[in-house]
Amino acid sequence: MNGGWPPLAWMQPIVAAWPYELRRWTGADLPWLFDAAQDAEVQRWTSVPSPYTLADALGFLGRADDHWAHGTHLHLAITSADTGLLLGNIVLKDIDWSYRRAEVGYWLARDARGNGVASTAVVGLTAWAFGELGLDTIELRAAVGNLASQAVARRSGYLHMGMEPGGCFDGDTRSDNALFVIRRDGVRP
Repeated sequence: MNGGWPPLAWMQPIVAAWPYELRRWTGADLPWLFDAAQDAEVQRWTSVPSPYTLADALGFLGRADDHWAHGTHLHLAITSADTGLLLGNIVLKDIDWSYRRAEVGYWLARDARGNGVASTAVVGLTAWAFGELGLDTIELRAAVGNLASQAVARRSGYLHMGMEPGGCFDGDTRSDNALFVIRRDGVRP
């Protein structure tokens, strides 16, 4: 539920997270999205279906537009600011405008991992969400076994708050989540 906040369809953000930009997904991104989401690690640690079909990719783009229009999720492509090369996906999801909170999630293409892309994108989107959207709190959840994603959370300034039982999947197995939180005012939640 978005708490009555106006739809975000009017927004066309390009979030600067130098040397990357975060922008809305477009239909032209479909081939890249389909190919990148075939990666077993993306499917293991995220809600991306396995197997991932062209219909899944088309459905994602349609849902991204619908979520955007209703102000509940902001799905953004992570791109190189210099070349426009697609690198991954980042989302501000489950936006609750009444409580001014949301959750951030992300995944990267195999070739983009290990270079600081995710943490730079998370820092950029977090700053934008606090400044432009007026959010107060953003959560980040990572499977207990996904140490790389937990490291991204820490490098991005998120505080580890504890564990949530059974909140995500590690492949086909239910896994606990590590919960991380950041607040605009910097106060520990």
